[in-house]
Amino acid sequence: MRKSENNLPSKMQTVFAEFFAERSDLAGYFGNYTSHGFWIWANTYGGFLDERVRAVIAPFPPSESMSCGSNDDSERQFALSGASYYDLMEKILNSMGTSWDETSVVLDFGCGIGRVSRLFARHAAVQRFFGCDLYDAAIQWLRNELGFGEFMTGFTEPPLPLEDKSLDVIFSISVFTHLKAASQTAWLNEFRRVLKPGGILFQTVHGRHAMRLCNHYEQWRNAINVTPDNFDILGREFNEKGFSWVPYENMPIVNNDYGVSFQTEQYIQSHWTKGFELLGVWAGMIDGWQDLVALRASDVVRIDPVWPNESHKPVESISLEAPSEAEIGQVIRLRATVVGGEEVHYKFYVAEGGNFFRPITEWQQGADLEFTPWLPINHCIVVHAASGPGMHSVPDVAAGCEIHVR
Repeated sequence: MRKSENNLPSKMQTVFAEFFAERSDLAGYFGNYTSHGFWIWANTYGGFLDERVRAVIAPFPPSESMSCGSNDDSERQFALSGASYYDLMEKILNSMGTSWDETSVVLDFGCGIGRVSRLFARHAAVQRFFGCDLYDAAIQWLRNELGFGEFMTGFTEPPLPLEDKSLDVIFSISVFTHLKAASQTAWLNEFRRVLKPGGILFQTVHGRHAMRLCNHYEQWRNAINVTPDNFDILGREFNEKGFSWVPYENMPIVNNDYGVSFQTEQYIQSHWTKGFELLGVWAGMIDGWQDLVALRASDVVRIDPVWPNESHKPVESISLEAPSEAEIGQVIRLRATVVGGEEVHYKFYVAEGGNFFRPITEWQQGADLEFTPWLPINHCIVVHAASGPGMHSVPDVAAGCEIHVR
């Protein structure tokens, strides 16, 4: 048993144990209430199904502040996105032989109003947690409502008010996606200063995957909020230099540095590895859009990049078989059928009562999927298919359906 499984906050432990005892389906599904899987479930579903669970997980910010630093505008979307990022980083930590349970000091750099920070309530008894952001109102709310963290306003440039070699993990979601190259370098140097030897840094970037989406789809180009001329600059400099940055239009620039940036895996390898070992670049892993980058404080340089495949013989069409109705906790069986393509891979998504689609698989060879719904609302399922092995930048075809869960 990991160390913080013995140290859940006492009130949380009592409620989880009571709730778990009442739900034999959960016991069979997750094993025990101290598991990482149940913690993710409690934050994405349990808090919306049972007031006892909601009362012991971290609180949600007021609705008018929900989108602070992100595009999430409802509690459900806020909870889903925060839990998915926390869960993704946990899986990568697991692959390195560690976990959030084993980290003693953590920094959320650019924490917004706590969509990921709130997940660390689980570790309050055994972990020191820091968060910082430029939004003073968000920091004030976090200080008042999340009693387990130390939250700071700032910073537009280094240094951080933290001691040398004091942190186990630093993570940022959609911060370096806005910064010029010089500012990225300055912050990487600062992160290296405050990380312990062997400490882990997670960053997200707009990479080759996001650029391909922008080139394929107008809605993605519109989402980055730049003029057509500036998008042309982004694409040209991305292809020529591996890094590009332009300012946002009609938005204040923080320290003359706030805009949108794109960068390649090769640029990251060349420019981010002074004092870091590059552990991996996971294309499109953040909301199917941004790349997740993991580095370890070290003087070793290594990368095994994941390259999206381009389809030469695309899938011609796809259909999706699924029940029209289901019950909470019932295993739903989904099946995709395609025409055309070679070595076809599939990726499934779900939107649970809203427009926030989250991936429920990565690209896989299997066209069949078992999915368990936990909320009594309509679930929209979408499957993408693309020809060729491994990762894909964009799908060849897509199909969807709606399932009413009661």
